[in-house]
Amino acid sequence: MTDFEDFQQKMSRDFAKRLQKRQSDRTLCRKYCRYAFKGVGYEDNNQIIYRFPNHYGASVIDGFGSQGLELMPVHFFGSDYHHYENMADFPLTYLSDENLQLVLTEIFETGYTTKTI
Repeated sequence: MTDFEDFQQKMSRDFAKRLQKRQSDRTLCRKYCRYAFKGVGYEDNNQIIYRFPNHYGASVIDGFGSQGLELMPVHFFGSDYHHYENMADFPLTYLSDENLQLVLTEIFETGYTTKTI
């Protein structure tokens, strides 16, 4: 392997790490980070699960194959964050960081969302 090929591989790994960190950061809303749990995340997707005290929350994903930043409102049953049911037929897609916080605030306060962003 040449020095240039070695350099390309290193740059690709560094770029992949930065991209993964950026995506992970987008799914994490700082205001509600104490209610956030790392989700499963398939392949190149990052998932954060928010579980609020009212037993409602959201699954938020971003990454390869997602439609931008996606949020699915959920209702939890059981005592952990693994057991939940979707509260909508389709996720909210292409959310901005500001809209993510608005939707999470509505779910936190009321247990549901009326947003159709």
